[in-house]
Parts: sequence; C-alpha cells; structure tokens
Amino acid sequence: MSLVLHVVPVGLSINDGVQGRDVTIPVAERKIVQNALNPEARRSRGNDANVVQREILDHRNGAVVDMPSLLGPAADIIAGLRGSYRLCAEWTSIRVETAEPPPGDPHQGHAYVLIATDTEPGLRSAALVAAGLPGAPPVRYVDDPGTVEFRGTRIMPGQAYLCRVPGLDFTKPDDIDKGNLTWHALGSIGHTVAESAANPSPHRWRVVVHLSGGFKALIPYLLVVAEGIKSVFGQPDRVSPTAVPDLSAVILHEKAQDERAAVPVRTIRGYLYRQLLSLVDNADPNTGAVTGESDNPLNGLCLDTGRGQLTTMGKIMVAIP
Repeated sequence: MSLVLHVVPVGLSINDGVQGRDVTIPVAERKIVQNALNPEARRSRGNDANVVQREILDHRNGAVVDMPSLLGPAADIIAGLRGSYRLCAEWTSIRVETAEPPPGDPHQGHAYVLIATDTEPGLRSAALVAAGLPGAPPVRYVDDPGTVEFRGTRIMPGQAYLCRVPGLDFTKPDDIDKGNLTWHALGSIGHTVAESAANPSPHRWRVVVHLSGGFKALIPYLLVVAEGIKSVFGQPDRVSPTAVPDLSAVILHEKAQDERAAVPVRTIRGYLYRQLLSLVDNADPNTGAVTGESDNPLNGLCLDTGRGQLTTMGKIMVAIP
C-alpha cells in the first residue's frame, strides 16, 4: 500500500480548456471562470506588481487559501468541473495516475505540490487547477519555497501546496539564468518532497513528477529536481528500510491521453553522492560561488570549476539533500 505525492508543474492549459470545446460549459459559467482572478480587473492604475500574487496573499487564513473568497462564484463552477479531467493537462495526468495504481499497490492517500511560475497568468492558472484537485484538499500557498519554514515542512496525505517559484518567468527569453533565488526555490521544493516521503510512515510514499502540465521549458529543470529526490531515496541512512519511497516521472502520450509513458530519472549514489554533499558544504547558496572543489568529479554537471561557480543543475541539486 502506498501514499502518492504528486509534483505538478502548472501551465496555462486550463485557460485553453475553459475557452475550448472539449468540455461543455454553459456560456454564462464560462465567462465567470474566465473573469475569475482576472489581473486586469484588479490592477490599480500605474501598479505593475503581480496582482494575482497579492490577491492570493490577501485571501489566506494562515497558510490556507480561502478559495471561495479568492475565486468568488468561479470556485463552485471549478468544483463542479472536477470530474471533467480533460479540461486541463494537469487534471488529466493526475486522473490517469490515480485511476491506475500499480498492480498490488493500492493507493492509501494523495498529496499535491503544484509548481507555479512567477507570472500573473501562471499563478492564476495554478489557483484554478488547485481548486479542482481530487478530494478538494485545503490549498496552502507558499510564496517562496526557498525559506527555512517551507524546507522544514512535512507534507501529509490530504494536503495540497501551491508553490510560486520567485523569478521563474519564461516570457523573458533574454533572462536565461533566472538567478540563485529561483533555482534554490526549485531545489527546496525537491528537498521538502524528499524529506516528506522519506519520513517513516505506516505506508510507503510514491512520488510522481507529472511532466504533461506546465511550461515545456521547465521540464529539464524538473528532471534535475526528480534526480535529486531519487538520489536521496537511494541513501540507506535517509529512508526507512521497511518503506523505501519510490519516484517516477511520467508524461502522457500526445494522442492517447489515457496512457502514460515513464521518463528515465538518474540516481546519484555512493562516491558521487558524497561529492554532491561536499558541494553542499562548500557552495554559497546566495551567490553560487564554490571554494575548494577544483577536482570534484561533478565538474561539468553541477560545477564549473573554471568560474568557481555552481551550474544551474548544481544550484538546484545542492538545495535538495
């Protein structure tokens, strides 16, 4: 028996789904959903701040988002569309995974981590997707996953976390390196997922990284996160020997949306993992600078010794152990 922790990047497919014809939605209800959390309707004149972020922060009770208050009448409509799994790629991928547990491994509970870009459309879509998750779990909003508070969080069955990744905005093509804050936040999501799944539990955790939703440009970075999580699971001193967690990365077939394909995820073990831990000890997470690692065999992957800097992969990986 297993618990399933879904890691789901969120794109804009729910916007297309609401406007499309794959799911029948009355015109009046369609307009209500389209207007829900509309940034232009909430923007003050001359204010260029992320108004969706502000709205979510303003509608929290503690960490939990008050979805009916945030989305208004669209919250009930989205709840009613929960069974319309083809409305967006994120719901479709989750539905396929929950409907077909591995043989002999029935699911005992689910938890969700939604990864949102640092844009108004991305956060808005993530809020709508979160409102329609199976089982209607309470949604906790994390404005910066790189904080000590979130890194110390242990995700439990029946919970959902909506994580905004600061600076993650692929609409700015010239900004290739998003900065240390962005990659540290993404790696910290991996850290919290790994620590949550590695905690002793009556049931084993399965972590499923969904690659069908979200922006495709994020996939390589999510695979790095998956590699870091799986590498933690491969350390005998980090997991319970009676409930070793598992990780898989899945993507749906483009023309057969009820079928999923597994994406290979590497594992760093033994000597190389010890060298990764050495990078953790000798890297500055704020600047990416590294000292004393000129002969580290992870040079070229996690480390650029010529510049004395972590690579983007390295910035993500050192935040996970």
